Amino acid sequence: MSNYLNDLFSLEGKVAVVIGGTGELCGAMGEGLARAGAEVVLVGRSQEKAQTRMNSIAEQGGKSRFIAADVGSRAALDTLRDEVLSQCGRVDILVNGAGVNSPTPVLDITEEEFARIIDVNLTGVLRGCQSFATYFLENKIAGSIINLGSISGLNPLSRVFTYSASKGAVHNLSRNLAREWAPNQIRVNTLVPGFFPAEQNRKVLTPDRVAQIMGHTPMDRFGEAHELVGATLLLASNQAGGFITGIEMIVDGGAVLGEFVEVALYLAPVEAVAPIGDEVLHVVAVGAVLPARVVGLIRPAGRGEAPVEKNSSKCGRKVGEKKSA
Repeated sequence: MSNYLNDLFSLEGKVAVVIGGTGELCGAMGEGLARAGAEVVLVGRSQEKAQTRMNSIAEQGGKSRFIAADVGSRAALDTLRDEVLSQCGRVDILVNGAGVNSPTPVLDITEEEFARIIDVNLTGVLRGCQSFATYFLENKIAGSIINLGSISGLNPLSRVFTYSASKGAVHNLSRNLAREWAPNQIRVNTLVPGFFPAEQNRKVLTPDRVAQIMGHTPMDRFGEAHELVGATLLLASNQAGGFITGIEMIVDGGAVLGEFVEVALYLAPVEAVAPIGDEVLHVVAVGAVLPARVVGLIRPAGRGEAPVEKNSSKCGRKVGEKKSA
């Protein structure tokens, strides 16, 4: 069994560049990549933070190094790429995890602050993908790109609307790049953490906020950084995850279940007309994934009120059941 798992997940001979690797979450991901055999390049701005992680990697027999870089410049990331190639000889895996956050309310945030968050969280990811994918394409390397998303990129969260907007865009960008580069065997996926305490979000974790988060998380706890490693290895490995691209790998303790839905597989086109707040939602679909409050209003498309044969499984709350406090 151990040989089988090693064949699937071993990253021996691979080089992984982890942008944001001096942070808590990406640092843990980088450490996991190193333990799987990859030579890991931690990228950030703090040599001190990187050294602590590098010491841990070395204690476990892994190999890592630190290179300072700023995602705010394509030229800086091209220089980073060239330096990694000079020192390591190749690149196989890229993790884009640099990010910033802000609790500034929507009516108070300045355009400058909004643009700064978008530049780091979204445009910085684009720059990293452009720089390293150029190398993958020119050298016909089946590279793996893992972009760090967020549960707030799926479900808008109060107090971090700019961060949510930027991460939602990262999810969409990743799917577009996955489609673009799939013929070249370059895989692009989004790793989506749920609620993980980290340096950039601790300032918004008030007691009320924590209680709200726990109310959205069926496992009733925060995630721990090491719990991202398994998903990271799956997405990084061309043996285990070689046919996986364009997905959102959600690691959230079930948080997404509390917000979404009933999944319904319909045997024929269906339509639903439902009030959503002050608006009316009209859906026509086959094999639809619809909000639970809509499912009971479904009928066959263009066939009046006749019943629809369906096979559905509910995720989270029952239809019509209110969320507990």
